[in-house]
Amino acid sequence: MSGSALCSWASNLLIPFSSIPIFHKIKFTASTSNSESKESEILDSIQARPEQRDVRGQIIPARFDRALVQSQHNIQGEGIKRKSHHFSLNLTNWCTGHRIAQVHVVFHIPSSVVHEVSPALDTLSPTHLAYVEWFSPIMAAPDPKHQLYRVSRQMCNGRRSASIIPVDMILRSVHLIPRFEPVMPKEWNSFTVLDQCQTFYVNPFCNIHSYLAFA
Repeated sequence: MSGSALCSWASNLLIPFSSIPIFHKIKFTASTSNSESKESEILDSIQARPEQRDVRGQIIPARFDRALVQSQHNIQGEGIKRKSHHFSLNLTNWCTGHRIAQVHVVFHIPSSVVHEVSPALDTLSPTHLAYVEWFSPIMAAPDPKHQLYRVSRQMCNGRRSASIIPVDMILRSVHLIPRFEPVMPKEWNSFTVLDQCQTFYVNPFCNIHSYLAFA
């Protein structure tokens, strides 16, 4: 279906439901070595939750993690848990096939209405999706001064560029370091800097997988 045909179809779409299941965490798991145990080891996780209050009424700030996303992918739904084999990357020209995005919402379209929402898609179409906001493409070479990869918020017509993607395209979490100016703005803190800063460096030292990919 062409882009213009898709826009025309979407403008006349009547969504057959008023609510959908929302998830606040994506877990990356691997089976344990113990054959008697059916539990899975959690290797990594990505959180996407709005501001909320705890049992004492205190505010828990919102948290929307950043993720490494495979930009070219054969769409297949795998549910909300991911397998450990997604942690290995082909490092040859890998930058061209991956992007960094901030995950804001993870949701599920009920299988009973998938054909009504996306009749052009086949039965293998993913039902677990994520709304993400993009950062600029990862450069082929790091910054020559400190060998870190720089990314910025990607904008389109004055707004953040965003997409809805299959959860299966999300590979793992990514940690970003703000690009500090000579004087740091007073309004920056651990909860606001991601929204108020526009340029970041990918932190390759947060775990072994990031180090092997980015360092």
